[in-house]
Amino acid sequence: MEGGPFDTEQQFNEFILGDLVQSAPDLLRHYAKYALTDDHGIVFTLADISPRNILVEEGHVTKILD
Repeated sequence: MEGGPFDTEQQFNEFILGDLVQSAPDLLRHYAKYALTDDHGIVFTLADISPRNILVEEGHVTKILD
C-alpha cells in the first residue's frame, strides 16, 4: 500500500492504522490507536544516511543526498 505525502500527523497515523485495523486483534488495535499521538514536531529523517551521501563544503554540511 502506498501513502502520502500527508499534510498532518493525524493523516499519517490513520494511514498506519489502516492496515492494522483490518487484521489485528481488538486489544492490539485499541493500544495502537492510543499510542499514536498527533502532537510531535515533524522533522526530516533519512533511514539510510551514510558519509557518502553527505556533501560538506568549507566544514559545513550543504546537502544530504539519497
